[in-house]
Amino acid sequence: MSSGLPPRAKRYFRLALRRPEVVTADTDDEIRFHLDARAEQLVSRGLTPEQAREEACRRFGLIDSGNSRLRESALRRERHLRVREMLGVGQRDVRFAVRGLSRAPGFFAIAVACVALGIGANAAIYSVINGVLFRPLPFAHPERLVRVWTTGAAAPGIYELLRASNRSYEGLAGYVDDIKVSVTGVGTPIRYDASAVTANLFDVLGVRPEIGRAFVPGENAEGSNRVVLLSHAVWRARFGGDPAVLGRTINIDGVAHVIIGVMPAAFKVAHGDAQLWVPALFTPSAPSYWWGSPLRLIGRLKSDLPIEQARAEAPGLLLRARSSFPMRMPDEWGRDADVLPLQESVVGSERPTILVLSVAVGLVLLLACVNVATLYVDRAAAREREFAIRSALGAGRARVVAQLLTESLVVAGVGGAAGIAIAFVAVRALVAILPPGTPRAESIRVDAHVLAFTFILAVVSGIAFALLPALRARRVDVQSSLRKDSRTGDSPRHSSAMRTLAIVQVALAVIIVTAAALVLKSLWQLRQVDLGFDTAHVLITEIPLPSFDADTAARAPAFYNAVIERSRTVPGIRLAAAASALPFGATAYPAAMEVEAHPTPVGGVPALPVRTTVTADFFRVMRIPLLRGRDFRDSDRQGAPPVAIVDAEAARTLWPREDAVGQRIRYVWLPDWITIVGVVGNVKRDSLSAGSDPSIYMPMNQGFAQEMHLILQTSSDPDVASIQQSLRTRIAAIDPTVPVSGIRPLDDAVTTSAARTRFTAVLLGLFAILALLLAAMGIYGLMSAAVSRRTREIGIRVALGATARGIVRMVLRESAVVTIAGVACGVVGAIGVSRLLRGILFGVGSVDLVVLTAVTALLAVVAMLASLPPARRASRSDPLIAISSE
Repeated sequence: MSSGLPPRAKRYFRLALRRPEVVTADTDDEIRFHLDARAEQLVSRGLTPEQAREEACRRFGLIDSGNSRLRESALRRERHLRVREMLGVGQRDVRFAVRGLSRAPGFFAIAVACVALGIGANAAIYSVINGVLFRPLPFAHPERLVRVWTTGAAAPGIYELLRASNRSYEGLAGYVDDIKVSVTGVGTPIRYDASAVTANLFDVLGVRPEIGRAFVPGENAEGSNRVVLLSHAVWRARFGGDPAVLGRTINIDGVAHVIIGVMPAAFKVAHGDAQLWVPALFTPSAPSYWWGSPLRLIGRLKSDLPIEQARAEAPGLLLRARSSFPMRMPDEWGRDADVLPLQESVVGSERPTILVLSVAVGLVLLLACVNVATLYVDRAAAREREFAIRSALGAGRARVVAQLLTESLVVAGVGGAAGIAIAFVAVRALVAILPPGTPRAESIRVDAHVLAFTFILAVVSGIAFALLPALRARRVDVQSSLRKDSRTGDSPRHSSAMRTLAIVQVALAVIIVTAAALVLKSLWQLRQVDLGFDTAHVLITEIPLPSFDADTAARAPAFYNAVIERSRTVPGIRLAAAASALPFGATAYPAAMEVEAHPTPVGGVPALPVRTTVTADFFRVMRIPLLRGRDFRDSDRQGAPPVAIVDAEAARTLWPREDAVGQRIRYVWLPDWITIVGVVGNVKRDSLSAGSDPSIYMPMNQGFAQEMHLILQTSSDPDVASIQQSLRTRIAAIDPTVPVSGIRPLDDAVTTSAARTRFTAVLLGLFAILALLLAAMGIYGLMSAAVSRRTREIGIRVALGATARGIVRMVLRESAVVTIAGVACGVVGAIGVSRLLRGILFGVGSVDLVVLTAVTALLAVVAMLASLPPARRASRSDPLIAISSE
């Protein structure tokens, strides 16, 4: 069967001619030929035509499905032949590509290096994205787990009301994290992170202990047996991985707990890093049942129930629960309840940072591809005569394009393999410098998903940087290319393509460097923020409460006063104080308070200043200025009139038109009024970029019994190890069961608060350096190619009297034009892309003239330095050699 196509078209579409319908038609023709021949023989033997046709079909086995079997066999054979032919063509193209690249080792090395750096950086960042955002939570059916938000957490009373009355969840559980406990009875006293959980938490999550059992209903009730679950790490480190640990007893904050199980090694609840899990004890008669121990709630949706139904149900449940409170709640309480997928609530805060890094690393890869494309355009121009000869000898344009594409895919494949090696190293480095508290950091690794992503990236990159040369090869004019003499110089089309690619490289470099500069400036601005206190020569450590048998409220202040007195005897310590919470350390929580001068209206929200319990010298040690009134005194103790100190923000908020000193305030659940005796300066607590929360300070000798943090002011740069050893010795003399956590400078806590911005700045800085390097390589390649192709022109200019300085100026002028165009385009792009940074910038606008000016100057210097070597080489051209070499 004839296709009706000319021979040249048949050569282009040789693999497409044998389409399935063509194969089927050919098969039917073949069958028809044999049937007709056999039928003719049978007719000659005396059968009628109808009998002969039927007998021929019977003898050939073509009754029923025989015909279709022959067609399927023919189609299957055609497919096999086509695959073999394509594989053969591919193998030949790969061998030819490898031979061609081996003859240009410099081009091959630079191209592979660019691709490897771009793909390696992208694979490393994608490992973070995959581990943090995409990898499912390690729970049973994690898509059905949700976080039930009730202004962040819910008291035990609210939790039990929601659990009893909701219709959306198979199970509703809660937990309290960030609890510090002292463990004794097993070796030396030690401090652990613990989590108090509802008994059904592990059932809701669908996780079972590695050994032993989980909690059972009733173990949250007051008076139940005290039990504990160990993390796998504690089990290994403290008990040597002994399975007989079940049933053993350890003391947690002085209370005996029986070990009932060990959790799997990778288990953690959401953000938590708990090492122990204990049941959260619910005491309906205690104030904490409604006000304390706020539980983070996790629910498992019923099968096939959409999250929108649970979200719509939550506010109504909370508003109905309001009537169960022992005191009137604000009218708006509970209206802001929400339900979010658990995965989103765990990793949602990381999305802005990851988005910024993803865009930046994507631009780096694009820049690398443009750089390689520039090399390929120049290489394709040099091979234009070769392409013309191939076409003249009968090679179709499609074959030339296929060969170019194969060569680029070889480069991309080698670069991708090198990129994977870079990614393995980079991922380990990334995990090491991740900001503290990064969720799901343990899931970050190079796995099958990352390898598949890298493979796709390599293929797409290979196609991308071969696109321009392939289009150029398809437009080659055979006759003019064969007639062309190298003396004609560089073609305008080639020069335009090279300049365009160089402009794109400069523009991309401007965008990346601007983003890095904005984040670096933001980090610098954060470090200039007035903290409200001085971190110089200040050390902090946590000192837990001893395990008092009774009378804790009375004995706790005496213990901490003794610790402070002993601490002052440590060599190098000038002052010592204690506080229940520290800026950028232990969290201080708001307390609902009634202001005497401005009573809360019925149904209104009470004042919620952040409460911190401190000792008398706290403000002196922290160097927080006293603005009005007096400091705490030793006479401010139990039995004396209760007093407090507020900061300037609380004074302004609670008493906007009065002097705060002398005003009175009280906890909403207690009858005693507290007199304000002083006003101190505002203090940054948890964030350098956020404002100061209204704060109230209570003297320890009049406050609640709670764990305190020791604050030490040293006379000079401290010897931390020596001070820590001396302090442990002195505290052990007071109570040997009290573990002392590691001492660290207060400045470390402040620095940690900016860790996420610093992490982003470091990565963007590395990307910026890489972008500058690639842009410099692009400009250098452009100028080198231009000088090489204009050798004869430059030689004639020199012969006609052009000076070396003039030749240098000519080359630099061309580089300047490209740089100016690239910077102009880059500034526009940088303004658009930098808007993505608004969520992580502080004190810096997305359009910062200082930053843009500095980046422009930097790119100008880089472009000039990259252009100087080709310019100097051009200025030293010998006109006789230049002209004769052509």
